[in-house]
Amino acid sequence: MRETLLDPTTPSQIRLYLRWIPYERLANIQQIEESDYAIVYKATWLDCYTLADYLSRGRVTLTILHGITQDPKTKEYLIVMDYGTRGDLKNHLKCVLHEVLWGNKVEYLYDLSRQLYGIHKTGTVHCNLHSGNIVISDISFSILDSERHAYFIGFRHSCPENTTVSDVHGVLPYVAPEILRKQPYTTTTDIYSFGVVMCEL
Repeated sequence: MRETLLDPTTPSQIRLYLRWIPYERLANIQQIEESDYAIVYKATWLDCYTLADYLSRGRVTLTILHGITQDPKTKEYLIVMDYGTRGDLKNHLKCVLHEVLWGNKVEYLYDLSRQLYGIHKTGTVHCNLHSGNIVISDISFSILDSERHAYFIGFRHSCPENTTVSDVHGVLPYVAPEILRKQPYTTTTDIYSFGVVMCEL
């Protein structure tokens, strides 16, 4: 796997490629969340800034990622992405709902809609989109600025479009009615969930 990853060196390459991140270059590793499908660790990347390692068991995430590493003890691969300095959207809104400017809300929704489009363009649907799976960060794609950006996390149930599952996954208010009727997950069901997120904002 290491041989298939590039070692990006310029800002444009950093945006396009994943890098192999040696596990020993991660310090102060702390588990910050665990669910039935994923474990999230917070760590300091010694070659960069504070990041979180998102471990997705058996799924490839489509979020904005920096690279991949491997735990030398468990041999499990870890995906390295920006740490959400402002937490998830749900908790962020609880703290500062009335302070978030209309322009910021539009920026968040624009960022998220572009990411959702990118996910759908690959023929994949998120299947578990809700405000707890959206991370707000002060770190943007460019190292040169510090704009706020929102990123999706929690692709633990992502699946090919038109996949029918035996049980319903996700947070009920965000689940499209057709899923409750055992219809397949589609891009339309993700857009329904995104509409609920829009109403929350």
